[in-house]
Amino acid sequence: METFIINSTDITPQVTFDPSENQFEISGRSIPADADQFYSAVHSWLSSFVKSHKEGISLNMNLEYFNTASHKYIAELFRMLKESSPESTINWYYHVDDDEMKQVGEIFDRIFDLKFNLITYQDD
Repeated sequence: METFIINSTDITPQVTFDPSENQFEISGRSIPADADQFYSAVHSWLSSFVKSHKEGISLNMNLEYFNTASHKYIAELFRMLKESSPESTINWYYHVDDDEMKQVGEIFDRIFDLKFNLITYQDD
């Protein structure tokens, strides 16, 4: 499949799904005015990809902030991976000082039967 990229804006995250490099990442801020419109393309591409690649992917989630509407679509991505590609791994990045983002990652970890890696980072 072709690489799928959505460049980040002030309100939408960078999405890079590059199967040739085995790079699957969503990063930045996710507060789109129309989360359905934004995430429908992401869901569509990933759904098509995992139908033919059952061995699982490693998805890097490095969001500094996301709103409630985005939360719903992120959860749906994880649900899709659980059902279609259960060998997948989620690498959930959160800033060392961001307890809320850590807790959200822990909740997702408990809800979805996927391998979750909670990974801290700090500013340079």
